[in-house]
Amino acid sequence: MMANPRLQQYSKVNAQTGIVDADPHRLIQLLYHGLLENLAKSKGFIERKDIENKNKHLVKACDILNALRTCLDPQHNKELTENLDSLYDYCIRQLLMANLKNDISIIDEVVGLIMPVKTAWDDIRDQVVQPEAQPTYNGTSATA
Repeated sequence: MMANPRLQQYSKVNAQTGIVDADPHRLIQLLYHGLLENLAKSKGFIERKDIENKNKHLVKACDILNALRTCLDPQHNKELTENLDSLYDYCIRQLLMANLKNDISIIDEVVGLIMPVKTAWDDIRDQVVQPEAQPTYNGTSATA
């Protein structure tokens, strides 16, 4: 079908545009989303015994975890940074084991460890992202 390749191209452009326009907080959200998406896909590939694609998506998940590690900044909170670095390192090692053993339960463990961090990151968005200034007219908010 002709529509499917066009839809895929649109989705790719839309995703790229979202990344270009994203603030740093949103970029981390996108990394968590991509991580969980790759973990879900890898579970499906294990169930279907598609070893090549399982491996590809688990490697992508590990790459995302490494990207999250590079985003850590000990200048802001050294203890939190060390804890997240240890968590990401543990998750990478677990995913390597899941890949080796084709073990969905290990992937589920990683998802269980990452979800609270992702949820907390999502919950603090309003605190860390400054709202855009509302346009005013003669000192009165345009939304009033």
